[in-house]
Amino acid sequence: MRAVVLDGAEEGDPVLRRVRGIVEAELRGLKWEVSAFSLHGMDVAPCRGCFSCWTATPGRCAVSDDAEIVLKAVVPSDLAVFLTPVTFGGYNALLKNAVDRMLPLLSPFFLRRDGVFLQRSRYARNPRLLGIGVLSAPDMESVRVFTTQVHQNAEKLDSPARAALVLSSRHGSDLLAENVRNALTRVEIAR
Repeated sequence: MRAVVLDGAEEGDPVLRRVRGIVEAELRGLKWEVSAFSLHGMDVAPCRGCFSCWTATPGRCAVSDDAEIVLKAVVPSDLAVFLTPVTFGGYNALLKNAVDRMLPLLSPFFLRRDGVFLQRSRYARNPRLLGIGVLSAPDMESVRVFTTQVHQNAEKLDSPARAALVLSSRHGSDLLAENVRNALTRVEIAR
């Protein structure tokens, strides 16, 4: 089983560094192969919204940068983990750029599911999605917005299982680890 971790932590963020270590240790303990990307050190430009990935170069973004490396890791994975400080209830800019650049994973054709129109997936199999956000102080509205965003991204990416987890930077390592284990269980990663 393969997992890809997209780490949107800013340089020197000790809490997200700990959370990433816990996620990777839990997955490796389950014998998963883990590929992790620190987005802070990568060149991932914002999506241009040109839709070339649907029309001119199907399945491939017109922008040539490190997003190509990320997409090549996401496609064969069984689990994608998004790590980010929660910013205004959502992903920070580093992670948002990477997520927006996943548009080539979708085809330009639509389907209707439960009364909602969605793009069809380009691939037959898609990864489960776990979004983990960290807040410096409890904020229920930010938790609600973040959870909604993760679930909407999972729906658009046709993820077979999804979970969102918002942690406080005040949590100790044991509580962080327990919450991560519970979230992995919710995306059907069992011990």
